[in-house]
Amino acid sequence: MKIKFYNVKKRQSVSIEEKDCSKVVYARQTSTGLQERFAVLAKDNDGASLTKFIDKKTFASLSCPQVKPVKKAKPAKKVKKMKKAATKKAPAKKVVKKAAPKKAAKKAPAKKAVAKKAPAKKAVAKKAAPKKAAVKKAPAKKVAKKKK
Repeated sequence: MKIKFYNVKKRQSVSIEEKDCSKVVYARQTSTGLQERFAVLAKDNDGASLTKFIDKKTFASLSCPQVKPVKKAKPAKKVKKMKKAATKKAPAKKVVKKAAPKKAAKKAPAKKAVAKKAPAKKAVAKKAAPKKAAVKKAPAKKVAKKKK
């Protein structure tokens, strides 16, 4: 009896004799219990591996030999090598730097009234800062100019 497989490399269906196939059960543990998948394995004439998943009834009716599933090798874990100390040394002392005292912010000297007009400043878009507690500043006092 021939079994039909789909060859992915050739992109077509191929028929393999049952005597050239082997059957396998893939089992895994899930949260609801043991889950089993039944499959038939074969090799095509060009060396391509072929797999066909089948139901339990068809699996039981096949006369080809059953094999164990091949587990893929897991990558080895990296192991840190510990260096052996030849001689014991005294532990190094930790140097703690003290933070420099904060300097008081200098206030800009008050500007005197100037007769010349300052050139208009270009508007610069600023990113909106997250709102914090509102701090109200006292409005600046205007200096009245005396006319002569």
